[in-house]
Amino acid sequence: MSIPPGMFERVRSLILERFGLAFEGTRLEDLADLLQRTPLSLGSDSAEAFFRRLVEQSEDGPDWKRLAVAVTIGETCFFRDPGLFAGLSTRELAELIHLRRREGRLSLRIWSAGCSTGEEAYSLAILLDRLLPDRADWSLHLVATDLNRRSIAAATEGVYRSWSLRQLPDDVRERYFGRAPDGTFRLDPGIRRLVDFTYLNLAGTRFPCPETQAMDLILCRNVLMYFSEEARIACHERLLRALAPEGSLVLNAVDALPRLGDPFRLIHRQGAVFVTKRRNAFPTSPAAAGPPGPVAENRRSLGEIFFEAGSPARGNA
Repeated sequence: MSIPPGMFERVRSLILERFGLAFEGTRLEDLADLLQRTPLSLGSDSAEAFFRRLVEQSEDGPDWKRLAVAVTIGETCFFRDPGLFAGLSTRELAELIHLRRREGRLSLRIWSAGCSTGEEAYSLAILLDRLLPDRADWSLHLVATDLNRRSIAAATEGVYRSWSLRQLPDDVRERYFGRAPDGTFRLDPGIRRLVDFTYLNLAGTRFPCPETQAMDLILCRNVLMYFSEEARIACHERLLRALAPEGSLVLNAVDALPRLGDPFRLIHRQGAVFVTKRRNAFPTSPAAAGPPGPVAENRRSLGEIFFEAGSPARGNA
């Protein structure tokens, strides 16, 4: 099914405008192939009618919802980049939990932006389950968002194949997943209930919103690398506005760095980039920190259970 003359550039511009996704260079051929196949996959007998509907519809229109599924990339797995999650367990999250305990404010707000089918968000939920033996006493707000509504629906189900669990040690897989007769793995319902999945367009202007503001930790990885420079800068600014006073934004180095000023600082660690709001340091040594709390008791065992010291990350990074 051929693309009507002039329609390709029009739709390409609309995808950039509405989703922030830049198809340039070698990716132009990918887009052309995608746009040729999409009308056929939807059962449309007229490519011209399909493309004209795209021009006429808003991003919430049915054809744009279908196109969002086609243009997004969903490769991920549980605990992708193990070094990053090990660092979160012993530094960012552990320190934040320590601070909240000291303040007597047992609450955390975490956002997985561009969550795909939910593996990253659920990895964070599992991590919190390991770090918080008193989890029932905490107010935890874990939100995960994506442009692809089909991915969100799959994430909500919490059903995965072995490929998504390829980096999990056997004991962790057995603790948090049940094996179904069809060979899939079903996530523990208690972990699944910790995460709220919802649609959100990172190139839009609908955030920060109540669900995504005052966040202690935002992970937005392997997403902005596909954005145009203008869309990426605008998204950076909104993500930084969504951080709480002590919050951190985690990006991949390939996602390009935001423009920073006070009160933000940039830290490179474990193949990731942490953008943090400056906060007062608090004691981390056993002598200075006082009696160990539940987090301190779990830091070492978490590293021993989840990660082999010095082992490289497996799979796609």
